[in-house]
Amino acid sequence: MADRGTVFIRREILNFTKSMDVKMIYSTPYYAQAYGQADASNKVIIGLIKKHLKDNPRECDSLLSIVLCAYRTSKRSSIGVSPYMLTYGQEAVLPFEITVQSLRVKLQDNMTTEEYDKTIHANIDELGENRAVALEKVIAQKGKGAKVYNKHVKVKHFDIGDLVWKTILPTSLDNKKFHQ
Repeated sequence: MADRGTVFIRREILNFTKSMDVKMIYSTPYYAQAYGQADASNKVIIGLIKKHLKDNPRECDSLLSIVLCAYRTSKRSSIGVSPYMLTYGQEAVLPFEITVQSLRVKLQDNMTTEEYDKTIHANIDELGENRAVALEKVIAQKGKGAKVYNKHVKVKHFDIGDLVWKTILPTSLDNKKFHQ
């Protein structure tokens, strides 16, 4: 998902996504839930890159994959699990866990192929439930945020016949005022 920024609608990007069989979905400025989601993630990622680039600013290209891995595998307080877990049904095995032989890796090494297959299938079966729980947590958190916000909102009462401002949004992109 991307906004309609010029970076995302260039011919090169469109050709690349088409060649990789990726369907681009563009958010509209009128879909408030999607507006700013990419910006929030990018802000965190850029902050992590800046933090790691203090010593050697020429390492940006090599640090990007490390920062993205850290971002994707770290638990989010809002949902209680990592995005990696919600995507693949299990936590990522990090390189240091293999070299140090963490308990999780040792247990996995001692499994037979059948036990490992059962474990993976159980994780995949639980994935839908884990996603539903994460969604419930996000909805509950949004509800809390709305409650806090609504404490400071003054309720306005309208009667039939009162004059009000009404916004009329364009229904197509033919209007040059609303897209660039």
